[in-house]
Amino acid sequence: MYKNIAFVMSELSCAERLGVLGVRHFSKHRLVIHHFEVNLDALSPGARAIAENIYTTENADDLSLIYVSGPTRKELMIKDNVPEKEIEAYERMWGDANEPVIEPWVFDKLRHYETPEEYFERQVSKMKEYGWLYISHTHRFSERITINYKL
Repeated sequence: MYKNIAFVMSELSCAERLGVLGVRHFSKHRLVIHHFEVNLDALSPGARAIAENIYTTENADDLSLIYVSGPTRKELMIKDNVPEKEIEAYERMWGDANEPVIEPWVFDKLRHYETPEEYFERQVSKMKEYGWLYISHTHRFSERITINYKL
């Protein structure tokens, strides 16, 4: 199954992919958006969960919004060797630190010689590297859609 997704990439990379180099000067600093078909069947389950739930990698609206969740604030503080007194002060100030951290994932641009399928695999490996545990949810037209995929 294929899905058409808009990718942000440099103008030079896009020109090379389309075979129009030499027509004029293309910059590697200007960003453009180009649509590619992504083979969803060739993706791992985590990469497929991302690709099925976004329509662009532009980070501009809810068409590219994926939330990832990870360990609790308290676990992160303990991992960073924060003293117990500071953890207690944090909990007095901000409330319970035992709830998982949920943040929006920020997509980067499609690299020069990278296929769209490799792009999504790289996003999943970056999520794992940064310590995220779940691809949590997304929003479509102010409606929350739960994904809850364990990385």
